[in-house]
Amino acid sequence: MSIHVFLLGVKIAKPGRATFEKRQREQGKKKKQEEKRRLRAERKAIKSQNAIAQSERVFIRKWSSEEFDSELSAALAIWDEADEAALTLDEVTHLILDKNELNWAVIKKETGEVIGNCEFLMSPDSFEMKLQIRRSEWGCGIGSETARLAIGYVRENYTEARFRVKTKPDNQQSIRLLKKLGFAQESATKEELCFIKN
Repeated sequence: MSIHVFLLGVKIAKPGRATFEKRQREQGKKKKQEEKRRLRAERKAIKSQNAIAQSERVFIRKWSSEEFDSELSAALAIWDEADEAALTLDEVTHLILDKNELNWAVIKKETGEVIGNCEFLMSPDSFEMKLQIRRSEWGCGIGSETARLAIGYVRENYTEARFRVKTKPDNQQSIRLLKKLGFAQESATKEELCFIKN
């Protein structure tokens, strides 16, 4: 048995502008709260990984000797994809623990995976920069974003930092990136071009 109630002559009011604006404000607050929660979770994840610096899509952190078991294969794959010579475990250990180098893993925020390596070899007059990014991440601006992040960090923490980068003459993608980052060609040989940024 069902009971139906009919209201005759009752006027149902449409939601007014005030109600609409209130709903919009509530939705806006909800979005802001969700964004705050997302940023807090992201910061917590980055802090747990000991991030040195971060940008919109990546962060950089130190490699450590304890990570070799899990991260070494990823690091070697990145170097191999960047057409570098194959590296032995001893060579990678030297690169990571050398006190005259700043050597960082590049982490993609979205996935938390290692997508590259960024290093600076320190000399009395400059920092020589090397950046390798996994080939699958090429063409979407990750390289320039990472380079800007790393250069910014070095500038903040080392006085009067001057940067050098070497690349092969046929590596047009790297040459375009260096020019975009404000590097100027300093010297050239058949084997390599040297770029500098003050």
